[in-house]
Amino acid sequence: MELVINYGLYFIALFCVFTPVLAFGIFAPVIVKTTIVGFVINWIAQFTEKTKDGSIEGGNPLNKILEGGHEEDDSPMWIDNAKPESEEHHIISTKTYIMVFLGLIIGTVITVWIAGFDFGAWNMIIAMLVATAKASLVLLYFMHLKYDSMLNRTIFLSSFFFLALLFAFSFGDIISRVLPDKGF
Repeated sequence: MELVINYGLYFIALFCVFTPVLAFGIFAPVIVKTTIVGFVINWIAQFTEKTKDGSIEGGNPLNKILEGGHEEDDSPMWIDNAKPESEEHHIISTKTYIMVFLGLIIGTVITVWIAGFDFGAWNMIIAMLVATAKASLVLLYFMHLKYDSMLNRTIFLSSFFFLALLFAFSFGDIISRVLPDKGF
């Protein structure tokens, strides 16, 4: 198990070191060239589409495209013709904000009150449960995750998965170490 954890940590360290080196050093020219080629292909495709549709008649078609005759174009590619989002933003009432604020105050009072007792090994667990409840209120109401799309919730919650993975690798490394002798 120790080998798996150590090699996993080596892999993560190498990935963190080589990603910027590869992205900015070796692959940067390839990324720039690919972007330019993609832009040119997209521009040529739009040019041929407009000439086939007959929307460019007479005169120099290149000038008409470059002048920006996209006002009549219905494509969402253009910012000024973009379709508004179908989802409306949820407006939270002042009463809800006050109730969440009172919940946070009550959570703080509970945290201080619980700190006065000695529960042994359960002290940290109880403190983390109260802190998790308070953080959940902040995330759901102040960060509007309760009313946000499922994609944003999934992205946010997946960060906890990677945090747990980081803790698991760290914990596995810590418990696999040999305790040093007390007499140096």
